[in-house]
Amino acid sequence: RELIPLKQFCNVIPVGTLSGSMPLEVDANDELTNFEEMTEIGQSTIKFGNVAWKLSDYGDIIPISNTLLQDEKANLTNYIGRRFAKKAVRTENKKILEILATATKVPGSGEVGGYKAIQKALNVHLDPEIAANSIIITNQDGYDYLDELTDGNGRPLLTDSLTVPGAKEFKGKRIVVLSNAHLASPEEKLTFYIGDISEAVAFFDRESYEMAVSKEAGFTKNATLMRVVERFDVK
Repeated sequence: RELIPLKQFCNVIPVGTLSGSMPLEVDANDELTNFEEMTEIGQSTIKFGNVAWKLSDYGDIIPISNTLLQDEKANLTNYIGRRFAKKAVRTENKKILEILATATKVPGSGEVGGYKAIQKALNVHLDPEIAANSIIITNQDGYDYLDELTDGNGRPLLTDSLTVPGAKEFKGKRIVVLSNAHLASPEEKLTFYIGDISEAVAFFDRESYEMAVSKEAGFTKNATLMRVVERFDVK
C-alpha cells in the first residue's frame, strides 16, 4: 500500500531533550526599528513568541515465535523494521493532518468553485513567496477530480513533474496524493491543503529509535517480544 510520509514536507527540527520551546515569528510584516546610536530597543518591538513542544512515545510490540526465530532465514528482523516504519508513517501523518485541518478554509463554491478555488488560493490567499514553494495535498478523490480537468483544447490541466518522477503538478505545484483511507473526503466535498507545509508545521524529532527484545515477557507463549519506540511532537 502506498504510504507517503508527510514529515518530509514539514520543518523537521532535531531535538535532544524531551521538552522545550522554540522562538516563533508572530508578525511577518514588521519593519526595522529606527533608533539612534546607543539607544536601547524596547522589548515590545521584538515581535517573537514561543511554541512549546513535548515529545511523546509512540511504539509497537511485536511477538515472534521462538521456533520461527530459530528457523528464520529470510531476515525477519528486517521485515519487522518495515512493519514498524509503515505504522510510524501512518501515525506521523495523522498528527500532521490534525494540524493541517486547522488551516484557514477557503470557500470552493459559487463563482470561485472547483479548481478555480485552488487558483485563487495560490494567487491571492497565500503570500507570493509561500505560494511559490507550495504543494497541494489531497486524496484519491481530489486527485481524480483534477486529473479529469481539461482546457478548451481538450488538453489535461495536470502536467508531469520535471523534478519528482511519477508525480503530477497543477499550475506548477506538486500534487501529493494520500489514500482515501488516510484522508477521508467530507460528504459531497473535496479537500485540498495548499501551502508551504514547512512554514505551517514543525516536526520535533528525537531522531532515534529505542529497540528492546525480551524473551521473558512472552515466556508463556514460547515467544520473543520485540519493542520499538520513537519520540516526536508536531506543532
